[in-house]
Amino acid sequence: MSTLPYQGRCAFASLHPAVTLGFFAGAIVLSMVLANPICQVMSVLLAAACYLTFRGREAWRFIASAPLFNTQGATVLLRWWGGRPYTLEALALGASTGLMLVAMMLWFASFHLVMTSDKFTYLFGRAIPALSLVLTMVLRLVPSYRRKADALMTARACIGKGPAEGASVAARVRDGGSVLLS
Repeated sequence: MSTLPYQGRCAFASLHPAVTLGFFAGAIVLSMVLANPICQVMSVLLAAACYLTFRGREAWRFIASAPLFNTQGATVLLRWWGGRPYTLEALALGASTGLMLVAMMLWFASFHLVMTSDKFTYLFGRAIPALSLVLTMVLRLVPSYRRKADALMTARACIGKGPAEGASVAARVRDGGSVLLS
């Protein structure tokens, strides 16, 4: 049994790995396939509830997101940046795509908390051992890489090479990019 912080809050994490994998696979596939806005809103709400169950108050920072927009459509709402149209259809499609993106992020974040590498190895270790090993290594690589990037950013800030307090978003993005490239 794992000693992760969410284990005591939800009995779902202690179920058999095949059950949790089936649930998340179904939730993710349905969230991608169903284009109905009501289904997408329900998917986002259920994914947020699932993630909040596992992470508690820490989850609120992750849940904030914005929809994506394009410029195609017939009903022009306004023009911006050199006459580029901003249409109602683009707004609706962007909101729909944004909802799907938010739902996917939340479902995968919850999946990452519940399906540990041990459970993944248990499920696929005998059937496809090479793929199971590769996937387990990838699942361990992402959190490890994030911890190393955080350590690098902290070290850069200590020697005065990080963004200053209250720096612009562009400066923070440039600093994060330089950390990822190093």
